[in-house]
Amino acid sequence: MVGTMNFKKSSGTDPIASMPPPSNDQIAALAHALWIDRGRLEGGDLEHWFEAERQLRGPERSEVKKMPDLPSVLLDPFSRNT
Repeated sequence: MVGTMNFKKSSGTDPIASMPPPSNDQIAALAHALWIDRGRLEGGDLEHWFEAERQLRGPERSEVKKMPDLPSVLLDPFSRNT
């Protein structure tokens, strides 16, 4: 037929989902590089670690399930909402 295209059928496996998660050594190496790039300031270790995880995992793997909304009394137990 003229004007038709043949597309290869997908195998059904997502290459990102089938990749193993990054190792702690990979995350640590990237976090260290981020720390250096950002001026070697102290106190941002967790921020650099989480950023490294996010970058290595990619947006598809780093989605966090949203927690259900908490009642306001749990968010601020000292407020008097009566």
